[in-house]
Amino acid sequence: MPISYVRGTPLRAEHFTQPARILRDLLPSPVPATKDQRGVVSVRPFKIVQLNTTNGDFLYGQLVDYAGDHPQAFDVAIARPYLLRQTPFDGLTRDGITYTYTSKILRTADDGNDSITEQIIPKYVNDDIIYGIRAVGSGVDVRDDSEEVLYWLDLNVDGRAWAKVAV
Repeated sequence: MPISYVRGTPLRAEHFTQPARILRDLLPSPVPATKDQRGVVSVRPFKIVQLNTTNGDFLYGQLVDYAGDHPQAFDVAIARPYLLRQTPFDGLTRDGITYTYTSKILRTADDGNDSITEQIIPKYVNDDIIYGIRAVGSGVDVRDDSEEVLYWLDLNVDGRAWAKVAV
């Protein structure tokens, strides 16, 4: 129940913390705490992944702990950001431009008058560090090679985007 305030009465701490409590109650439940192999508890809703393979719609890499220690032995699949994916655009027209993908990092953009080749800059390179955020319920609908739905989304902190290839 909201705390009422009467003009002229002293403000109490509850008056200042009430907006934060209301917002907290509106947010979804917090990310559950997890333990790594050393028993360290973490509530961070993101993963740090060292890249080792790229695909048209997702990336594979090995988990790196938050201290930057060596990658763990299993791969994690992370969805590329929507505009960097291949499947939603290959052979389709978006905003008057038709995109045709020639590889997982190259595409042709044709507006009917000119055709240019584009690539993702900066390129995804093995051993790059990728930050992924949990994307359950966010509308991310990407599946890896085994048709498993991906629950992690690349935050694109490196600012990757499609750019014209120099001729």
